[in-house]
Order: sequence, then structure tokens, then C-alpha cells
Amino acid sequence: MLIKMNTLEKMFEQSPDQAHLTFSRRCQSCGRQVNIEIHHLVSGYGLLGGVIYEQGMDHLIAKCEACYKKRLHLTSIK
Repeated sequence: MLIKMNTLEKMFEQSPDQAHLTFSRRCQSCGRQVNIEIHHLVSGYGLLGGVIYEQGMDHLIAKCEACYKKRLHLTSIK
């Protein structure tokens, strides 16, 4: 499942910068490093550079834009 709004809210509550965060992980599909910029907007949140999935409590998975465009759903980790 894509990251939930309340999870993004918690991430910003814990951050000194209340307008912008960077989420860095390896892409779940291709294994390359991906840096996802998260922007806190008036109407919600904007993500640039990839997507974040949430699986269970505090388990976040990243996917780069290229892999997300190829396959929207999560697959087995390489």
C-alpha cells in the first residue's frame, strides 16, 4: 500500500524542517539508491523522485520513478 497521510504527518512532526524532507533508500525493484523529496503543501504532500510504500508498522519501502512506471505494485526484493 502507498504511504498513508498520517505516516507522512508523523514524519514531518519529527522533522526540524516542516516544509521539506528527503527519504533515502534503495529501490525495492532495481536496488539503486533513490532520494525521494517530500514536500508539505497546503493541500497535502508532494513526492518527487519516486514513491514510498508502507508495509506494517514503521516499515517503509521506496521505489524509483522508472521502476514504478514499469510496475506499480511491489514485487519480491532483489
